[in-house]
Amino acid sequence: MCWFTDPHTSETAKKHAREILNAAGIHDIDPENSEHAHHVLAGYKAALHNPKVSDEAKEHARSYLKDHGETN
Repeated sequence: MCWFTDPHTSETAKKHAREILNAAGIHDIDPENSEHAHHVLAGYKAALHNPKVSDEAKEHARSYLKDHGETN
């Protein structure tokens, strides 16, 4: 889970992380539209269809997708 989508990450920590990234010249962190967030969701969706992924991991993937508004 990414720091900017993790519900357990405080707003203070998120603000600090954005300040550090901005200082490093990284300004395009958008949790709703980031390419990384898209890839994370795609990875969880793929895990649901992979026979080598455990049932426990698939349940985690379902939970993550549900928490982020994705349905199967």
